[in-house]
Amino acid sequence: MWETIWDLILPNILEIILTIISLIVAHYILPYIKSDFIPWLKEKRVYSIVKKLVQAVEKLAESGVIEKQAKKEKVIELLESKGIVVDATVDAFIESCVKELDIVVGAIYKEVVKTEEN
Repeated sequence: MWETIWDLILPNILEIILTIISLIVAHYILPYIKSDFIPWLKEKRVYSIVKKLVQAVEKLAESGVIEKQAKKEKVIELLESKGIVVDATVDAFIESCVKELDIVVGAIYKEVVKTEEN
């Protein structure tokens, strides 16, 4: 008889214990996620968008669709059309993406020149 009662009570006790543990974890972990992790994800998303727009605008400038002097303004215009406020951080992202693209293009150019010399 006691085994039957224990078999009925044990799942409820475990559920209560797991609920209490979940509440404690939520109380201490969620503030960390809100304060540190979510802003990091937002920055990563914005950087990814900036990188793609910089590459697209560079391609447009190469093909002559837009003037080379208006590239940064075009990136800013596209960002604002996506609802991204261009502040100092986003401006730094733009500059970083341009520098990264210049480094990649320079490395490819060096490889092409090296291949042609051989």
